[in-house]
Amino acid sequence: MPSRIERIAEKTLAACGIGKPPVDLRKITRHLGLAVQKDSLPPEISGFFYRKGTHNIIGVNKKHVPARRRFTVAHEIGHYILGHAHDEVHVDRNFGFIFRDERSSRGVSKEEIEANAFAAALLMPAKFLMKDLSTNAFDLVDSAVVSRLAHRYGVSVQALSIRLGALGRS
Repeated sequence: MPSRIERIAEKTLAACGIGKPPVDLRKITRHLGLAVQKDSLPPEISGFFYRKGTHNIIGVNKKHVPARRRFTVAHEIGHYILGHAHDEVHVDRNFGFIFRDERSSRGVSKEEIEANAFAAALLMPAKFLMKDLSTNAFDLVDSAVVSRLAHRYGVSVQALSIRLGALGRS
């Protein structure tokens, strides 16, 4: 039985008409009315979610590699969809940055764990992965094969490996 977060990710994909990888995050953010802005941020900041009135903006560090940016956007979509409240820290450009503390950056806060789980389920849906694994006979021991599969989903090898492990397919 899929978890609550898996079900929410599946419903999001279905509502946006997404049925194969790589998941089109632009389609999802448009559907949800979220703007995405790439910006130069300090290296330790992957992204932020800024909400003020009807304005909902996901900021992403344009200096990070594309797979990391995709995971960041999906993670911030997770915060939005899961209804996580955010404290704003205003910086000189009037964006609310979420400076996650050391505990949350390690993924031990409930909201961060949920947003990471949502991002993984959104970018690497179990149904998509299981179909790929059953029809293409991927050898998950072969690093080149895992790399190709990660590329297909637009994620890092590390993110894919963690997801496959969570699905019992490592």
